[in-house]
Amino acid sequence: PRESGPRTALTIITALLLTLTTLLPTTARAEWREATSEHFVIVSESNERQLIELSQRLEAVHWLLTQATNRREAAIGQRVRVYMVANPAAVRSAVGVPSNSAMIAVYFRNPVMPVALAARDRPPSDLFHEYGHHFMYQYMPRRFPHWFVEGFAEVVSTASFEIDGRITYGKVANERRFELREGSWTPLERMFAEPGEDEEGSGGGHAGVASYGQYWVTTHYLLFAPERRGQLGRYIAAITNGEDSLAAAETAFPGGLEQLDRDVRAYLRRADFQYRPVPLPEGVMRTPSARLLRSSETAALRLEMESARTWSTEGNAALLPRVAALAAQHPGEPTVHALHSWVLTRTEAYSEAMTAADRGIAVDPAHARSLALRAYAEYRALTANDGGLPEADFDRIRSLVDRARTSDRREPALRLLPMMGSATVWGPAPETGEPRLTPPRTEPPSVITPDQARRYWAAIEMVENEDAGASSAFSALAQSATGTPLAEYANAWAAWLAGGQPGPAPGHDQRFRSTILAIADATAE
Repeated sequence: PRESGPRTALTIITALLLTLTTLLPTTARAEWREATSEHFVIVSESNERQLIELSQRLEAVHWLLTQATNRREAAIGQRVRVYMVANPAAVRSAVGVPSNSAMIAVYFRNPVMPVALAARDRPPSDLFHEYGHHFMYQYMPRRFPHWFVEGFAEVVSTASFEIDGRITYGKVANERRFELREGSWTPLERMFAEPGEDEEGSGGGHAGVASYGQYWVTTHYLLFAPERRGQLGRYIAAITNGEDSLAAAETAFPGGLEQLDRDVRAYLRRADFQYRPVPLPEGVMRTPSARLLRSSETAALRLEMESARTWSTEGNAALLPRVAALAAQHPGEPTVHALHSWVLTRTEAYSEAMTAADRGIAVDPAHARSLALRAYAEYRALTANDGGLPEADFDRIRSLVDRARTSDRREPALRLLPMMGSATVWGPAPETGEPRLTPPRTEPPSVITPDQARRYWAAIEMVENEDAGASSAFSALAQSATGTPLAEYANAWAAWLAGGQPGPAPGHDQRFRSTILAIADATAE
């Protein structure tokens, strides 16, 4: 999230409960609009001109980041759904954090609907910051330290649009001047020892150990100082490959962290911060499609937002009666039926989820989310036991996927499904010997079962909930997964817990984390 003023400690956000008074119109004349572009869907009560301008600027920031990070759209990313509420107080109310917290905007990773929440009465820099998080998550698959996650987002936040048509990268984060002038300085050795964003047990996640201002100036120095060219990349590569952060820093940065600390402080005192103005190519800031939301869509906003953050089976089961009632009230709204299908899928009610998605398709045969969720529910229902699909079933599901992709190639729900193309391999069904199609799956060198992957994440949740049984869960898992990378991580967690939790919690190699998540999601939550 982005915070204002001097830094205050925040716990990891655990709920996104957007209240009716925050999201829904409070007067009869309030109108919610939606602007859809290549990478964003923005929902706001802004007028159409303001909505279009924000969409265009976000697309320009996306393009700028593809150039700055040398990511030239190698992969088709998801659209981020952006909700613009009235003010920072409404953001905090929506997220459920204390009203006196410093949060002013937030981004939630979600493989079906990545969501950003920002205030209409604040500058767009807040939203640029949050999109920096999404871009890093989606397009830069590495293990990143927390200080760089926030420092990179702060560098992104200062993107500005010049009168000559250029966009800038790297301008000073003026909002952080007070922190840097009046706040305390955290030694870089301590800052670099801080667990990363993707490491469980980070002891406060976004709270961190230093100010956003320090994160920004450290990141800016390593990105822009000629004498440090290439060093940040070597450091990130080392920790992505599993090397300890402090050890990687001592190797990557000549003179070690003590010298780097002195150099960053000197850089801050000089206040000679370089930035890069970049011409925007024609077509980057295309006019998005904009429309008024239907009343049935507006009615679904609150539940849609809650479902985006509710991942547990129990949480979705609690949400289900309200979603079902909404679907009954709005039988002609495909968005509502898709939401119903999604929540049913999360409770593993796959047959009912297929029916709900079919209702959405009946209303709109090209509704991408309904098509994708229909395919996903059937895929999960048919592969629950052995992971294989008869050819006829496979073709039917693939047809649904192709229709969804034709309608909207950036529909986020498509990411739930495995690749269904020519790379799919043949294999006999264990019961009948008939040919079956098994979608390919990327796994670590040694086989890890979906059940083991799910048990691993369940044990992680036990740690987060301070459950005394977490250590035993990890020990049992390590024994069942002997010889796999999963066992190594499980043993590390068990030893850390058994030792009374001294020092930072074990982390994850980014590739391992992504793979285990994919395996766990392949058959059941």
